[in-house]
Amino acid sequence: MMPDPEIPKKKIKGWGIKTGLALVAALLGAAVYLAFSVHFANTQRATIDEGLYLYKGYLFAKDIYHPYQDYGPRTEYSPLSYLIPGYIQLWFGPGLRTGRIFAIFVGVLALLGLWATARRLAGPLWAALAVWAVALNPAVIRFYSFGLSQGLSICLLMWILFLVLGEGRLIWQTSLSAALAGVLLLSRQNMAPVLPILLVFIFWQNGRKQGLLATLAGLAVVSIGFIIFWPGILEAWAPWLPASLTPFLNAWRLPEGITSVLNSQPDWKTLLYAFLEGLRFHFLAVAGSIVGLVLWPALKAWKSEQQFRAGVFLAVLFFLLFVIHTWAGLGIGGINYGNAYTVNPYYAFFSYAGLLFAIAVFSNLQRHLSVVKTIVLSGIIIFFSTAVGYGSFLITSGILLYIHVPRIWSFLSSGKILTGNVALWDFLANKYGVAYNTSRWLLPLIAGLLCGLLILLIGFGIWSLFRHKRLFQFFSPGTSIAAVFLLAGMLLSPSIALGGGFTQWDCNMNVIKAYEQTGHFLASNIPANDLVYWDGGNAAALLLYAPNIRIIPQELDDQWNYFLGGDSNTLARLGLWNDDLAKLWRDKADVIITQQVNYPKWQSYLQDSNFVEVNPPKIPVDCESNTYLRIFIRKVN
Repeated sequence: MMPDPEIPKKKIKGWGIKTGLALVAALLGAAVYLAFSVHFANTQRATIDEGLYLYKGYLFAKDIYHPYQDYGPRTEYSPLSYLIPGYIQLWFGPGLRTGRIFAIFVGVLALLGLWATARRLAGPLWAALAVWAVALNPAVIRFYSFGLSQGLSICLLMWILFLVLGEGRLIWQTSLSAALAGVLLLSRQNMAPVLPILLVFIFWQNGRKQGLLATLAGLAVVSIGFIIFWPGILEAWAPWLPASLTPFLNAWRLPEGITSVLNSQPDWKTLLYAFLEGLRFHFLAVAGSIVGLVLWPALKAWKSEQQFRAGVFLAVLFFLLFVIHTWAGLGIGGINYGNAYTVNPYYAFFSYAGLLFAIAVFSNLQRHLSVVKTIVLSGIIIFFSTAVGYGSFLITSGILLYIHVPRIWSFLSSGKILTGNVALWDFLANKYGVAYNTSRWLLPLIAGLLCGLLILLIGFGIWSLFRHKRLFQFFSPGTSIAAVFLLAGMLLSPSIALGGGFTQWDCNMNVIKAYEQTGHFLASNIPANDLVYWDGGNAAALLLYAPNIRIIPQELDDQWNYFLGGDSNTLARLGLWNDDLAKLWRDKADVIITQQVNYPKWQSYLQDSNFVEVNPPKIPVDCESNTYLRIFIRKVN
């Protein structure tokens, strides 16, 4: 049979090569991601949040406690954020290794969802770029490599989007997407906006029938979850909803007359730096989305009406989540006790959606941008570059301040040539009277501004040199500088100015092995059913290795749960504690466990009490040399 003359053989072969190369590129990116993820899983310090998700979830899965139980562990978030990792611990064996292997698996599954969704939106080349945008950003990979709820949330979100985006979605696909959005809401309440936005999109894209069935599926999942955990689940919503509008939630709000030892009121400089930190570590998602808004194509430029609707949906989804999580991440309204530095982890719940929105726009760009759009885009590039410079000054200033410059300036001013070099900060101080502390932030800010100007020059230069080439016939100056800007952001993601600057969780040891050694010592030296007073700080995951002990559940959150004043019974019922409860529990405890760094506050009490110390291996549980455990067991009279 003769081949169809309307489909040239060469075209089929060429397209196959492009697709194959794109797939190979995506697989290589996934391999890089996996290598980083395994590395971070082994060498990243355990945070208190990770330990709480794993250990509280394990207690819930074993039916020792129930989510939102009075006088039980504080269940601050939606129930599945604890129960899913908890059951993984129950099924595959409790321990940090289990939790982190599961996190790696979920992270890879999320990356697969990102690739599949981007491929459907824009094709295999864009999908490969999406994978590499993640693989080159160590800050993002860190969040999805250990037992936090960000990995579970981003995984659910990617498969929600995969099921709903694209032409010809079937009823089961849109209904399953809505059901997963219900699961997402029951995993993290801050992701609640996804379900209503998704349902509006399904009605708009797929019609009334699919919209109604999807609504039933999503609401059914949410309703079942609320029924199972009613009324305690309202505790998770109390901090997020205005007290004046929801007085019925007051029973789950913090009692009046108490003060958290962690309450803070950050000034504007702290808020600004924290926001810019989130921008740096999620640079491509945030900057790419804002550039996408500026470059938004006219309706006729979109390849199809379905793609236009997908772009609108992704824009609304990303920017609504961005605003909500910026507000909450900065601690505004008392969220997180006023801690401004949760912007970065909060963006990790949804940042892939920003990549998808940018891809949706760039794959439908118009041939030419107006002068107005080009000017606005240039201003945004200058802003982002300068913001990254200032937002990284705590790290980059250590390099920029000590750049050595020749003493040629002395010849220009005095006619004398001095030998040697001088540090840049010293030169600025002597020549212009710029204080050292001012140079710390000013030099990175100027460096960022210069980088932005350089990007504009390179972008315009590439367009000027190649605008007559066939490959660049669709480029305008604006699209050229946008492409250079985002490509530079992707390639520089591992740098300290961007994702490589997130090093707070680095640990110069194998964290999993350290936890297993210390945890096995706990299991073999603490008698079963002994009541343990826990003052182990961030190392709550160690308790997974001693499943037969009794724990005082209110203490698990450490200082995040500790308040000054208040009625002790009310606090204990809500999963909180104060000084009176601490004194009561320490006198009842069979075992007291603390870190060496906290030992001085215990020394007097333990010396005067009937306790004997057992000596575990002095292995740091929080990466610092003074964070090994001290274990004291009450003598039997």
